[in-house]
Amino acid sequence: MSKQIIAVDIDEVLFPFVREFAQHHNEKYATKLLPDHFTSYQFEEIIGIDRAEAIKRVYEFTGFVHETVEPIDDAEEGINRLTSRFDLALLTARHPQFQKNTNIWLQKHFPGAFHSLTMIGYEHDTSLPHRTKAEVCKEINAIALVDDSPKYITQAVQSGVKGVLFGDYPWNQVDMPSEGVVRVNGWIELAEHFGV
Repeated sequence: MSKQIIAVDIDEVLFPFVREFAQHHNEKYATKLLPDHFTSYQFEEIIGIDRAEAIKRVYEFTGFVHETVEPIDDAEEGINRLTSRFDLALLTARHPQFQKNTNIWLQKHFPGAFHSLTMIGYEHDTSLPHRTKAEVCKEINAIALVDDSPKYITQAVQSGVKGVLFGDYPWNQVDMPSEGVVRVNGWIELAEHFGV
């Protein structure tokens, strides 16, 4: 019998993007960004630059391989527990041009753990056709989406997919719909939520 599918985000769920991006940005642009400054995932608002420049800087950072970056705490254990009962499908807003570098990092830390990888791209990048994570969840028959973004979780729930809001981050401290949404603070709590 085939396993049920859970869609899992990469950045802030597996990969500590904001922390690493802030460090990179501080070194390259002489800023003093801290992860706590990111009360929104609209980086242009946080840095005080226009959207095109923010996308450029995010893409510059995402273009690195990041081999030395360790995953979010307890991700390996949580994934091992979840894959005993579920197929995990990665679903990220990273641009597809970063698939090779993303796969290098994933294979280093989570070899063979994921069923598939879908990269929909940043919604404001007009070089790609716009697809939502909710649409992809429906296409792959995911029973749930695990994501740090309240927006993506809300869209998933509105389309009939369960939402698991991951992490205790400045940008996701918002009231969420009580129906169909659960908040977890880490991977062990996530595994327990799914009964493994």
